[in-house]
Amino acid sequence: MFKFVNNWIEKAVAKEVANQNKSKRWEDIYDKLNLNEVDRQKLLARSFQRTSEDMKPVNAKGHAMDAACVGGSLKNVFGVSNYADDVIFTHFAQQGFIGYQACALLAQNWIINNACSVPCEDAIRPGYEISLNQDIELEDQDLLVKIKQVSERKYNISNIARNFARNNKIFGCALALPVVDGIDYAKPFNIDGVRRGSYKGISLIEPYWVMPELDMEATSAPESLHFYEPTWWRLPNGKRIHRSHVIYITGDEVPDVLKPTYYFGGLPLTQQIYERVYASERVANEAPLMALTKRMLIADGNIEAYLMNEEDAEKKLQKLSYCRDNYGVFFKRPGDNVQQIDTSLTDFDALIMTQYQLVASIARMPATKLLKTQPKGFNATGEYEMKDYIQELQHLQDNQMKPLIERNNLLVEKSEFGYSYELETKFNPVDMPTERELAEVRKIDADTDAVLINAGAISPEEARARIIADPNSGYNGLPAEMPHSDFMEENFLDDETAAGEQLFGEQPEQTLDEWNEEDHPRDDDGKFGKGGGKAKEDDTANKNEKIEKIKIDFSKDNILPKLNEEDIKTLGIENKAVRLKKNIIDRNAKRHPDIKEEEAASLIGKALYSPEYIVPGKREGAFHFISKSKDGKSPLVLLDVEESKDGYLDVVHFFYVRDRGKKALIK
Repeated sequence: MFKFVNNWIEKAVAKEVANQNKSKRWEDIYDKLNLNEVDRQKLLARSFQRTSEDMKPVNAKGHAMDAACVGGSLKNVFGVSNYADDVIFTHFAQQGFIGYQACALLAQNWIINNACSVPCEDAIRPGYEISLNQDIELEDQDLLVKIKQVSERKYNISNIARNFARNNKIFGCALALPVVDGIDYAKPFNIDGVRRGSYKGISLIEPYWVMPELDMEATSAPESLHFYEPTWWRLPNGKRIHRSHVIYITGDEVPDVLKPTYYFGGLPLTQQIYERVYASERVANEAPLMALTKRMLIADGNIEAYLMNEEDAEKKLQKLSYCRDNYGVFFKRPGDNVQQIDTSLTDFDALIMTQYQLVASIARMPATKLLKTQPKGFNATGEYEMKDYIQELQHLQDNQMKPLIERNNLLVEKSEFGYSYELETKFNPVDMPTERELAEVRKIDADTDAVLINAGAISPEEARARIIADPNSGYNGLPAEMPHSDFMEENFLDDETAAGEQLFGEQPEQTLDEWNEEDHPRDDDGKFGKGGGKAKEDDTANKNEKIEKIKIDFSKDNILPKLNEEDIKTLGIENKAVRLKKNIIDRNAKRHPDIKEEEAASLIGKALYSPEYIVPGKREGAFHFISKSKDGKSPLVLLDVEESKDGYLDVVHFFYVRDRGKKALIK
């Protein structure tokens, strides 16, 4: 007995001490807010957190919300005008902060837990990528990959970010403290103070365990960027932490006048949702009760006779009740009339789902995600809600998870590798398309690229660069430079022709000073003599030999000599000068970097002016000029002989073709 009394006394004393500490705790805040005694008492009356004992369910009489508000007004506490309705205002005034304990208790409900957890899981699931937010070259090319691996494997940052956002929904705010050895938390954060190996990870602190402290600027300077924001956070062990060390986010912010009552946090989702959740759960719980009580039996009889013999009447009613199910047998006397009345449950399921949809609306998520089932009623597909939900997830990623992840990446970078580059985190798309949808998008992009290439707006190299840069293209792993391949040369010559035609463009025309046809007399058969460039007076070149090499300036457009007359006759075209444009030179250099300038000049000269074969292309007006083979490969020039507005035969492409490809073209 004495032991019981002693325990009771100890608990009572401990509770009183806790209340005193709590009161003193808030008195400290009010001192910093410089409130007068009247305002202090008004605010103090609303500052203490409610407990689960204050959250009384609806009583047995089933009073509505309005009825529960009658019995006292809070208008005097808040100084509200008498023009406000007592009942209505009192109802809303009682919806103040319910306290962190109540928020944690409410989060145990399955619906509220889904509303707080599911969006956070959906937001972090697509993952993220780290990029360098600076135009510099990394000393360690794999640094970004290493930072992400350490963050995920060693510090489990994705899971921490998910719980961080979940705490914000439960409590209306969330705090995370990076744990770094050897730094002064009372002073502002400085990345230079982080030593190698000092970073230990991020600790999530529920707001119940910290106390906000505001300096003079935060309480007296509304123009300050940090007005009415905690300057420090005080831990139960007395440790003081400057706000720059803490990753702190709030949910829906409340006006300044209410911030002290919310411990300078935001409006918790649990507080916004619990009333609707209770209403929806109560409606859902009515369903089984209505299923059991939906039928009522009515039996005709002489009520006066029954009342004269109550015992006999009670026995008959008991027998009637015993036999009222579908398996019972009931005998009635002649003249008795027994009938059954059923309560209609039509659309009762829709009524239940409508209540749950109201809950989903407050939680800013589709009912299909909240309940994991198909809702009934308006907009049953949930497509419109899903679009809004995706935007909500993107907001959650950028404004709640991103600050935490980027602070972690910075500390990992400094502590593990000794760098302090500016890093940026970019989340992958939330609405990841299906494989079929992705294939359709790729087809549309490919068709668009083909149109732009044919129109001369972009080059094939630019289209290749786009698909390499696109992580969803399916070809982002290709090398930046298109590799030289016999197969490509043999099978894609016509594509090269079309692309080359569009690459001519409207560039300013240039001419060659080095070439003058008068300096190069032709033989009787119309062919040029040996050599290139300006002819010398003592030129004794063998005029029976064709040109082996020409002079080309690879820094500009070039006008080359006309083709041999016999080749012109074979083609049946007008003999005109050959043009090699600068963009074709640059394009060919990217495609075939192994062909140097001097070799290219020899290749073009042999193919155009000493061809062994002239092979028509599949497209009209395109011809392949192929010279004799040497070492298993032959010089080839793709020439466009169609009449153009400026009167030239245009070189489209030039390269070496191996004997196998040469035979395929001739065939």
